[in-house]
Amino acid sequence: MLDKIGQEIKPGSVIAYPYQYADIIGMRIGKVTKVEVKQVPYDKDGVDRITVKGINDDWADEPELLSRKSTLQFPKRVIVIDKLTLSPKLQALIDSIPNE
Repeated sequence: MLDKIGQEIKPGSVIAYPYQYADIIGMRIGKVTKVEVKQVPYDKDGVDRITVKGINDDWADEPELLSRKSTLQFPKRVIVIDKLTLSPKLQALIDSIPNE
């Protein structure tokens, strides 16, 4: 599975991805814990599914892990990023997310 610019998305990848909360749209950083293609009756090729554990840095005083994982279905809407480009606080949070 490839991201918007053709990089492979795999478990352990750090990604930037969009999210929506009510009428607010933003970007989050998170770590991919699982990648799969789910077979569904309405699409013969299946549906891409990316499970990610994200970081809340919009609504918290300090960045914190979200309490739940999210499932993304459109790999062309995410970008794999280098963890080393993140601040030390975000790097520490990413490192604390276990692989599935």
